[in-house]
Amino acid sequence: MLRCMTQLDTEVRGTDFDRTTLPAPVPGRPGEFAVQLDPGWSSLVGVHGGYLCAIAVRGAGALDPDRMVRTLTTSFLRTAQVGPATLSVREVRRGRSITTMVTDLTQDGRLLTTSRLTLLTDAMATDWFPPPAFVRLAPPTGGVSIDLTTHVHQPHLVLGDRWLTGAFSIRTSGGGLAVEHGVLAEQDGTLVAESFQTRLTAKD
Repeated sequence: MLRCMTQLDTEVRGTDFDRTTLPAPVPGRPGEFAVQLDPGWSSLVGVHGGYLCAIAVRGAGALDPDRMVRTLTTSFLRTAQVGPATLSVREVRRGRSITTMVTDLTQDGRLLTTSRLTLLTDAMATDWFPPPAFVRLAPPTGGVSIDLTTHVHQPHLVLGDRWLTGAFSIRTSGGGLAVEHGVLAEQDGTLVAESFQTRLTAKD
């Protein structure tokens, strides 16, 4: 969950996800973080987009640990590769209850992703399932992410040992683009989070 990403010293201490999404503050450069893109999150095409989103959430949480990420929209501009990268986080506006932030992830001087995040005072793993387009392609073909928006509906959910159910579908596809809708829910059907993702499914 996004909340776990921002509370790295308590709830998810010692996990691989904690370690591989950890942004390290760059001394003397407020809002700038050094990150190491881990090979464990490689996809068929570069580094997995959901993993890059998680790094953006961790950076925003490090800049404002008292607020929780509730929405995240990311544009994937270039393919990320395993290795060092830099995350820049800036606060666009801070109100009494809502903060808007923008993050940019760069590698070798090239902008990889740009994200807009909304944090509340009181962003869930919706992009680590195989793209639904995979079921119609043989052999498996990478579905390159263009945009991903995630909405968290239960930010205070504590799962414990319970599992979530996930369902991802594509109802609109044409001209090489597919729009995917994903939902994560508790086993009784209570909605936890949902995502909307545009994927490039064919080469130009």
